[in-house]
Amino acid sequence: MRKQQMPQPACSLAMPATEAAPGDPSPKPTVITYEGKKYQFSWKQMAVFAVAAPIFIVVFYQLLEYATWIRVVVGDQTISSINFVLAPFLNGNEFSIEYRVDSLPAFTNFPDLYDQVGFARVLFSPVDDVEIYFNIPGRGQIQFVTFCTGFQAIIIFAAIIIFTPHSADPAASKGIWRRKIAALFWSSAIFYVVNIARMWIQLGIYALNPAVQWDDIHYSISAASSFIAAIIVLLMHKTLPEFVISIVWTGIEIKKRFFPNLAYKAPKTEERKE
Repeated sequence: MRKQQMPQPACSLAMPATEAAPGDPSPKPTVITYEGKKYQFSWKQMAVFAVAAPIFIVVFYQLLEYATWIRVVVGDQTISSINFVLAPFLNGNEFSIEYRVDSLPAFTNFPDLYDQVGFARVLFSPVDDVEIYFNIPGRGQIQFVTFCTGFQAIIIFAAIIIFTPHSADPAASKGIWRRKIAALFWSSAIFYVVNIARMWIQLGIYALNPAVQWDDIHYSISAASSFIAAIIVLLMHKTLPEFVISIVWTGIEIKKRFFPNLAYKAPKTEERKE
């Protein structure tokens, strides 16, 4: 007598890559597909990113406090450009920049600074060794400090870009270092230009409106200009999607491993009775 076989289904429902099959003690690796490419990371990569990026930021923050040349270059470019932009509104007056060194009896100008303190001291010295001041027409002086250069934001994004994890899939990670270098250059350029424009606005308002106090515009405009970081992240996603996708990957992995039964519940709504 011939044994009758049970009919097989025409197709079977496969478990998604981010879930574990019933009875499987370990979840399958998370793979995120974006624009036809597969992105897969590891906890080791995420740990390296979480540790190396902050160390990079702390180290270069400390070095930045000794990079006197950054304040000299950014300050000189700010004053030169703002005089060009606001010249018609200053009635013949100009912004200027002066330097103060403890060993000198008075303020000095840019060319004389090298002659009096030496190139090495201007290039790399403690932040308090060479003080920089902006002379505002009709308003006195404002000290120009390292934080005003905008290089802190550049350092943060440099750490993010350099240590962003690479996908295990060769097709997705193809050309990633070329993309990282490109993202580093254009993000740094945007931060630099926006920071110069921010100082134009602050110094211009302060010089042209005697009723305005410096603290009233300094902190508010500086805070408002921070929105550029969000724009950089959005633009960076086009060049380096691994950054955002790796964060999404981490969230999925945490949910799978530590909260496997966590599910979204829609809020209850009361039925309206007529």
